[in-house]
Amino acid sequence: MGAGSQIVSRARMATCLMDIRLIPFYLSVGAYFTLYRPYLQYPPETMDAAIVKAIPIWSLAFFVHTTKETEQTVYAKEFCVGLFFSSLGDMCLIWRETLFIPGMLFFAVAHVCYMLGLATGFNFKRTRCGVLFTLLSMCLYLFISSGISSIFMKALVLVYQGLIFGVGWLAVEHFLYDRTNSSCFGACGAALFMFSDCLIGLDKWKFHVPLAEVIIMATYYAGQMCLALSTVRN
Repeated sequence: MGAGSQIVSRARMATCLMDIRLIPFYLSVGAYFTLYRPYLQYPPETMDAAIVKAIPIWSLAFFVHTTKETEQTVYAKEFCVGLFFSSLGDMCLIWRETLFIPGMLFFAVAHVCYMLGLATGFNFKRTRCGVLFTLLSMCLYLFISSGISSIFMKALVLVYQGLIFGVGWLAVEHFLYDRTNSSCFGACGAALFMFSDCLIGLDKWKFHVPLAEVIIMATYYAGQMCLALSTVRN
């Protein structure tokens, strides 16, 4: 790709980030960080906090649904459903102990939806980095699971981690073959989502991570936004 093409590509990506339909997302993320200050404390276990936490994801689902280029694609429809289940997971995780498992299950369904969207038209015979992602997933699982006492929870974490790394693998494969802005957003979004979820596991079962909540939420919202932008073909 020449210098001129790179400039045009970056300009298009910047234009996507400034889409007027993303304003509700930016405002609602700002509202969540302002009202509940995750950089200082965990949000209270209330329905109000759960709704405010989920609004940014609902706004991204609205963005995907109202993008003309994506209305008829399986990719966009799967991502829209995935965002909906993600929002349910968000609401559950406000109650960090009592609804942690339902929250994981909702996010697991969301990852299945993302994988179905990313797998559309994908040639599994041409995979480049499937083995790498499998090894990374297993190494991280062995490290985190050593801090989990429940066999049931270990099994859930194994399945969940396989799904989130599956999303990352497919997103990176798309970028390696497409080299489009859309696939770049998808790969970045998956990477941010993986980082956010891995940080949750490390903070919960291995060791305390300073400012964990704010880092988790910042990377999570950014990751979901990038995944939503990946549905816009450019």
